[in-house]
Amino acid sequence: MTDIKVPQGQKIVSFSAVVTRANGRVENLGLIDHSHAYLLPVKLLKAITKVPANLERLFELRRMGAYGATIIPTGSASIDGGKAVFAGLVEAAGGNYISPKYIAFGQGNPTGTRITALVTDLALSGEIGAPGGVNLNTGQSARITGTPTQVTTTNSNDTMQVVGTITAGTALAIVEASLNTTSAFPYTSTVATQGVLSGTGTGTFTVTSSTNLPTASTNYQIDSEVFTGTSSGTTITITARGVNGSSAVSHANGSNIQACSVTGTGAAGLMAAKGDFAVINLATNDTLQLTAKIQFT
Repeated sequence: MTDIKVPQGQKIVSFSAVVTRANGRVENLGLIDHSHAYLLPVKLLKAITKVPANLERLFELRRMGAYGATIIPTGSASIDGGKAVFAGLVEAAGGNYISPKYIAFGQGNPTGTRITALVTDLALSGEIGAPGGVNLNTGQSARITGTPTQVTTTNSNDTMQVVGTITAGTALAIVEASLNTTSAFPYTSTVATQGVLSGTGTGTFTVTSSTNLPTASTNYQIDSEVFTGTSSGTTITITARGVNGSSAVSHANGSNIQACSVTGTGAAGLMAAKGDFAVINLATNDTLQLTAKIQFT
């Protein structure tokens, strides 16, 4: 998959994975997500195209030019994103001179449910550092610090690569990952009771924990929607729905909710790139080595 040709000027994001089970068995999962959603490993392609409807869907994705893994662009004048991160790295002197080498892992919403990565996203759907500030992965105190290097895909050193390994302290079902500028976990919890999130309006709802919940106006990610809100105790007041180009949609009680950066400070920094993939189930003491690549063409 390293010889994929793309139009000049595009940035290609890909994620590959290797799982090492607690008994020492190594499972090389290969490419698990790519910027072009219709480009798949040969083994997976053979499996899914046995069903005619799946083959038709692949052709539809090809016609649409649909993407999978993605760079998170700057959404508006008040929201920084991946473009700001990479521009800052080039400038090497500004406020965004921070390598997005910290890898976040998510379990979807609910756990094990894949949420498609979108350019409007500002966070994962269910980062494993929570809910309620309690780490779901025993023994992990922060996001994984990856090892960044330059590697060659087409032209010399045209690709940024980050490799990081997570060890499961408990059973995990991982379906998403991202590159971030900070190692700290953001506030993440679940929706306890609500009336407004079952529709598309504003108003108040409650979360299960107020530990580390920001009180100032903050963006939050829930499923594929970003909204803005303020909090008091365990009550969040929504002031704007469908922020950053996302769509206001209905959500259920128990949904994961995660704080995300408004202007590049707080809420665990900026998410520069994100991918989603079929569930990777880890048992206690299994490890997952993730390789994220961003190719500049």
